[in-house]
Amino acid sequence: HINLSKCAYMYFRPNLNHQERLSCARCSEYNHDLTLALHDQKIKKVDKIRFLGVIIDDKLNWDSQIEHLENKLLSTIVLVKRVKKFIPPSHYNKIYQSLFLPHLTYGISCWGGVYQSKLQKLFNLQKRCIRILFGESYSFDHPEYYTSCARTKSYDEHTSLKSHDLEHTKPIFNKHKLLILQNLYTLRTLMEVFKVLKFQSPSPIYENFKLCNRFNSFKLLAPKHKLDISRNNFFVNPTMLWNIYIKKLLEAPDLTKCVRSNHLMTIIPGSTANSDLSIPVGTFRNRLEHLLLEMQTSGHDIEWAKENISSIQP
Repeated sequence: HINLSKCAYMYFRPNLNHQERLSCARCSEYNHDLTLALHDQKIKKVDKIRFLGVIIDDKLNWDSQIEHLENKLLSTIVLVKRVKKFIPPSHYNKIYQSLFLPHLTYGISCWGGVYQSKLQKLFNLQKRCIRILFGESYSFDHPEYYTSCARTKSYDEHTSLKSHDLEHTKPIFNKHKLLILQNLYTLRTLMEVFKVLKFQSPSPIYENFKLCNRFNSFKLLAPKHKLDISRNNFFVNPTMLWNIYIKKLLEAPDLTKCVRSNHLMTIIPGSTANSDLSIPVGTFRNRLEHLLLEMQTSGHDIEWAKENISSIQP
C-alpha cells in the first residue's frame, strides 16, 4: 500500500549559471506544467526531501543537509552546556560520543564528500563542542566566562582588556584521541567500502566497485565521471581514498611462501595474516583509526595543516 499523501517527486538538473541554463538542453524542463498522478491523485513536486534522515536536494550539492545538520548541532551544543555541570569530567567523553558525535556522523558517507569550504561550518561547531567539554581555558560558551566575583578582582584586572582568543583545538583532539570531521568521513566511508568488498553485499553496490587486474593488488578502478559533482558520490571519492590508504592497512605477503614456476615467482595472496580482505573488521578499523590519528598529530603542535586532513578535495 502506498500513502499518496506522503509521495513526492523531484526533478534533478545540474547547477549551472544563468547563461548556461539558457543554452544547456539538460537544464530546460520538458514541460513546466507537467504533473504526475497516481490513481487520479496528483503527486507534489519538491526541490528537497528527507529520505532515511538525510535531506536530498534537486542539485545534489547537500546544502540543505548541511544547513539542517548545522542547526541540529547548535541545539546539541546548548544541551551539552546544560548537562555538563551535572556530569563529572571523567564522563565528558561519553557525553560527546552519545550526544554530539551521532548527529555529526549520521549519513556522513553520503554528504561528507563535499568541498572543504562547505564542511568548515560543521568543523567549527565540532571544535566549539570540544572546547566546552575538554578545554582548559574559558571561552564565551562557559558560564564562568561571564560570572565572577567583582570584589576578588584587582584594579588592573578590572581595567585590562578581556582576551577573546579561542583555545587551539588540535592539542585537545590529539590528547583525547578524537578524530576531526574530515577524518571521520574517511573512517566511516572506508569502513563501509571494506565491508562491501569483504562480504560482497549489498550486491548492487558491490558490482560498482571493480578491483584492479594486477595480481595481489587490492586497489580499485576509479569510475569514470565527467561532472565535478559526480566526484563527490559514494563511488568516486571513496575509491580514491581507498587506493591511497589500503596499502598501509594490509600486511605485506610472505615472500618465502612464493610458488616458483618456470623461473617465475607467484605471490600467494593471504600468505601472511591480515594481508588480504580476510582481515577481521575490528582489526581493519583499529588500524585505520590509528593511521588517521597518527596523521592528525603530525606537523605543527597547535595549527591545523593539510597533512592532518585525509581528503582529496580542495
